[in-house]
Amino acid sequence: MQPHLALITVDDELSLLGRAQGGSYITTVDRIVRITEAQHVNPIPLEEIRRALPSRHQGIMDRIGILPERGGEEIVRVIVDMLPYAADLIRSLQRQTEVRFPRGTAGELLNQERDGLGLLLGLAGVGRQIIRSWSSSQTGVPFLSGLPDRSILEDHLIVHDTERFGSWLPRETGQVAWRSFTDGRRRIFVMNANRTAVEHTLGVDVVYWNEQRASFVLVQYKKMLRQDNESGRPTHLEYRPDHNLGGELERMRQVDAQCAPHSGDFRLLATSCWLKLCDPSSRVGDPADLIKGMYFAREHFEELIRTCRGPRGGTVITYENSTRHLSNSLFIELVQDGWIGSSGSASGQIRDLVRESISTGHSVLFGVETGA
Repeated sequence: MQPHLALITVDDELSLLGRAQGGSYITTVDRIVRITEAQHVNPIPLEEIRRALPSRHQGIMDRIGILPERGGEEIVRVIVDMLPYAADLIRSLQRQTEVRFPRGTAGELLNQERDGLGLLLGLAGVGRQIIRSWSSSQTGVPFLSGLPDRSILEDHLIVHDTERFGSWLPRETGQVAWRSFTDGRRRIFVMNANRTAVEHTLGVDVVYWNEQRASFVLVQYKKMLRQDNESGRPTHLEYRPDHNLGGELERMRQVDAQCAPHSGDFRLLATSCWLKLCDPSSRVGDPADLIKGMYFAREHFEELIRTCRGPRGGTVITYENSTRHLSNSLFIELVQDGWIGSSGSASGQIRDLVRESISTGHSVLFGVETGA
């Protein structure tokens, strides 16, 4: 049975949308239906939906279970008319889930860009469902370009943001994608810029700027490598410093030096620079899932570089020798609640950071959270 869009009602109102997958039968006529990815929407009274339907389909509102295809399409049309922001959610719930990126560096970079976008959407709290609508035909450009065209510059708000932040890009910037995402209450504008082709890109930087808190966070992605035993079976993941690391850490130190504690909201950690060591896989079961990995503050990461050693004495960071790290969920929660991130930072330093990252060959995802 193919996944269906689930319409979930509470007290005679449509309150949630989800993804329904049929399971095993428990009687000769009844079967288990698994509902996943349920998302709240602004409630719509069922009677309002009924009145908006063509008369020949109004009786469908009394049915439970799988609806006739044509009638179901009419209900979806009415929901989108009443809740335009739900269109992307509905499309993502009806998508095919698994995504396979191309092999090699290009696939790994696209996967990191996908994760960076998911991280930004998670930090803004607007939900990551739209990522499931990514088109696999778009593999030589920023990941953001592969999302549906309806998210591209289509309203004055996005045009306003591109005018505000377009000057932050160096002149030699090549590929640039712009999108705006909202859940009706919060909104985040995302720019994905890259000077070089994906196969020549050195890494991924994610820069998150919260305008209301005047706070920003930078995440530098680093790929872990799989190590195999003598029989060729993978045993563990590890990270060994690459030749770009020294310059990147120095750049982060300079940024963190400007983030010395300022007056403003209290922070557990006032510096803004973080590194994420992540799984190198280019196969994705659910595009909305974040890559498993470890987040380290820049200071903590530098301590690990000094102390973590492999069997031959070289610098090696693994899950086993770096048990103190932040997971995806904990990192997002701490940023959302304002426990980490800069305080009172000027936007000028973020502009300089974005420009330098692109100029040095990084793919940069720059997200600005604003009010809706």
